[in-house]
Amino acid sequence: MSETLYQRLIRVDSIESTQRELERLGDERRDFETVTGFGGRHIENILPYDCQASRKRDMGQYEENPVFRDAIKGRQSIEESLKELAQINQGIRKILPRRKNRAHNERLEQLGQLISIPDSFSADGILIPDNVITGSVEATAALFTVYSFCELIWPKITNTDFPMSLKDMLFFSVTPSLLFGGLINFLRSFYPLQGGSFFEEAKYVDQKIQEFYG
Repeated sequence: MSETLYQRLIRVDSIESTQRELERLGDERRDFETVTGFGGRHIENILPYDCQASRKRDMGQYEENPVFRDAIKGRQSIEESLKELAQINQGIRKILPRRKNRAHNERLEQLGQLISIPDSFSADGILIPDNVITGSVEATAALFTVYSFCELIWPKITNTDFPMSLKDMLFFSVTPSLLFGGLINFLRSFYPLQGGSFFEEAKYVDQKIQEFYG
């Protein structure tokens, strides 16, 4: 399923909002429905749409999802699951390398079927630059490799020594690397979502679970 449950439910909300607007038009609606609609169909052939049945049908497709099942059984809400998984990217953990955690990533993938989730919540291994330390070390290593290559070929091309000393190189590479790694990790703590933050998405899905399964 490429779409999340939240996205499906929001789409139904949009349809319902359109229906309510048409209903508000009252007598004008009858005149409006005689106009040919999308795809050559008349509006009267499209409306009304059973939004509640659509929501129930969409949610039913996720009942085998372990995170969703925990929520409908009252063991752990979607928001609580999100908060638990988010702990990996809080406090000192935000800057430290992370060991690969298959159970955590599997749970995160299951949650990702329900709502949008940020990449920064994953635990993919200590070599993945998803934290300040790993990002800085890998960036510094890359810059050092470039410097070493330049220092090797520069004299052969120009018959002069490479103008940047190792000390200068370390200063001008490590410091920006640390700053850049911190910035990248900070930005990864956020996720551009349509319709609100991922915690708001979790609360919304919890509300629908309570409405249909409570």
